[in-house]
Amino acid sequence: MTPDEHAARYFANILDAIADPVFVKDEGHRWVTLNDAFCKLMGHPREALIGRSDPDFFPPAEAAVFWEMDEAVLRTGTENLSEEDFT
Repeated sequence: MTPDEHAARYFANILDAIADPVFVKDEGHRWVTLNDAFCKLMGHPREALIGRSDPDFFPPAEAAVFWEMDEAVLRTGTENLSEEDFT
């Protein structure tokens, strides 16, 4: 295993140890990193979520709210810590 692969696996293990759902999106709003708790919350395996985005899984009105929150993060560079109710 290369040092980069080792570091990526180490990071993934840390994320999966977190009980709360955690995800990271790219500038196209696609999930690029997520933990086991997020997979459980979404009810899908990691492979079904990586590269996808909110509109693929949520009703349009809910996806629009998440999209706007993402846009605020991208504009300001600040994190978004929030709790939402969704279907």
